Amino acid sequence: MTLCIIWRGKDTIHMASDSRISLSENSYTDVAIKTLCVPCRIHWPEEGHKRGEELFDLGLSVSGSHINSFVIKETLSEVFRNMQIAPGYSEVSMDKITKIFFVAYENLSKKICETALARKGIAEIHLAGFCWKEERYKVFKFSTDESNNTHKYEEVLTETSFSASGTGKARALELLENGGAPIKVLRDVIESTDIESVGGPLQYARFECKKFKVFANCKLEEGNVVYERGGLNLNDSRLHNSHDDIFVSMPMIDFVTQT
Repeated sequence: MTLCIIWRGKDTIHMASDSRISLSENSYTDVAIKTLCVPCRIHWPEEGHKRGEELFDLGLSVSGSHINSFVIKETLSEVFRNMQIAPGYSEVSMDKITKIFFVAYENLSKKICETALARKGIAEIHLAGFCWKEERYKVFKFSTDESNNTHKYEEVLTETSFSASGTGKARALELLENGGAPIKVLRDVIESTDIESVGGPLQYARFECKKFKVFANCKLEEGNVVYERGGLNLNDSRLHNSHDDIFVSMPMIDFVTQT
């Protein structure tokens, strides 16, 4: 359950989502991290038995089963930190990285949906990153049919400027196709009362110079400044009530003024 919107901007890819997890009928909580950065590290051997490495970011946006999404993103967070290539033979491209992601997505999705969760264990995921081979940003969408028999992925944002997933998808696409700005569309669906499975703090991230930059939501709540990241207030006084505390520092954005 959720709503994720992904769109292409000038020399970047934007991702945004809500924060709601539906636990059972008429039961939900707004604490999920659905738009996030997955750091990657590729190793290769060098002369003199030295080891070279390349660090880069992937952007991830998840919808559907939070259990499935959690398992996939935690598994791939480990895998993508430990990749290796053979210089002169291996191809470093988003297509090759996506192939690894799809094998994990299909394998783990099948196992989760074979449990009592069944079709409620299905997740839909967008993966984005800069392709070094093609020198452009690419976005792929991973999906599963309702019977959990067919898993597929496809590149998106090639012919259209936006993509969406989740229970709020139909409403969002209708508003987007009528000229609505993605952030405003997401905020409108979150604030609507007829799609209960979409709600909570808005999450947003974008690529800047090939780095995936995640923002916290800045807002006023009962006269206090709140910096939201999912269900956590980064401005909670308990996080910084001493001069020698470690401060949480994330870029902030005021979504109320965004259109």
